[in-house]
Amino acid sequence: MEPFLTLFHQIASAYQGPAPLVVRQEDACYAHALTPAKAEITRGDNLQGGVAVMVRHGQAQIQAFVLRLVCTNGLIAPHTTWADTCDLKVWDETQVAEKLMHAMQTATEALPVAAGWFREAHRIPVTPEMLNQLEHRLRMMMTQATTPARSRRGQLWQARHTDFSALRGAETLFDAVNAITAVAREVPDPQLRWSLELKAGHLLRDHLRIPAGSYTLLAAQDMVVM
Repeated sequence: MEPFLTLFHQIASAYQGPAPLVVRQEDACYAHALTPAKAEITRGDNLQGGVAVMVRHGQAQIQAFVLRLVCTNGLIAPHTTWADTCDLKVWDETQVAEKLMHAMQTATEALPVAAGWFREAHRIPVTPEMLNQLEHRLRMMMTQATTPARSRRGQLWQARHTDFSALRGAETLFDAVNAITAVAREVPDPQLRWSLELKAGHLLRDHLRIPAGSYTLLAAQDMVVM
């Protein structure tokens, strides 16, 4: 795990981004790194693109990642053609570096498309029935997507007591996605944080009917590098 995280840090630095945020717990590690590129959702509400990784059981998953700067909530975008995995049990630094650099470059170029998805999500209403079902699925997921050292009692306590009041008050798809990522931001369990951010990405994808690979489409006029 350590050689991978060191390399991830070096590549993030090469793209002039901040040091990766890392959440660790025993044999599991979540991390995300950002590029300098930003794109505007609405006035004063900017996204910053990057890459999220989940390292566990000798494997690293690599996915597109976006961060809302106004609230520092992050979302994993599952609708990409370049999501990848690395087998860390057979360490090949050159291959891993190539995968991470490709991911960072794609994240930089495709960020404006993600901003467009968030703008569209503002226009899509949600119903109380949908939100109730979503909260139930999230609480069920929280009893399962945890690291092995977590006790069953602890899993059930967290699933029962996590505050989803912002989700229940959501009026749009944008609100619902933001409520899930706000919960994920405070979770100390790396696997659960990954799962919640990925669930938020799936929710966005499914309701906007985003085709696979659309994240690679470019709208460079929306790009702002700060």
